[in-house]
Amino acid sequence: MAACGTFNGISILYGGPGGVPRRRLDLPTGADPRTAAIGFVNRDAHPDLVVANRSAGTVAVFLGHQDGSLERQADVAVGGIPASVVLATLDDDNRSDLAVTDAGRYEVALFLGDGRGAFDPGPQFGTGRRPRALLAADLDRDRDVDLVVCNQESNDVRYS
Repeated sequence: MAACGTFNGISILYGGPGGVPRRRLDLPTGADPRTAAIGFVNRDAHPDLVVANRSAGTVAVFLGHQDGSLERQADVAVGGIPASVVLATLDDDNRSDLAVTDAGRYEVALFLGDGRGAFDPGPQFGTGRRPRALLAADLDRDRDVDLVVCNQESNDVRYS
């Protein structure tokens, strides 16, 4: 999967025998897509997709179907400059939540998943200057997801 700003969409290459792609799917996402994440936002066991649209200030949400197709849902309005996205369970309700770096406001914004493919605004957390990359993992093994933010202008990595 690759985000491509020239046609404001992403291309998905579905795998085939021997690692050779068997088909390609191009999806329009919004202005200036930067990063994407795959997870299960509506808990139906079919992979779903979210894409950060930098110039649009949104995250596009696509729900996956059994045949591998994707259906676009309402975009999540982030405002600012979304640069990176991750899907993870952040609030202990076993639903996928969305974390987005905002490179304009120097923050990570959380959006809490409803388990049906929509997200509600949650808290925001300050970062270093120009957060670009975002990862989610349980780094300290306390069973809570930690977020790691790589900041371009402040040249540092922070985690919570």
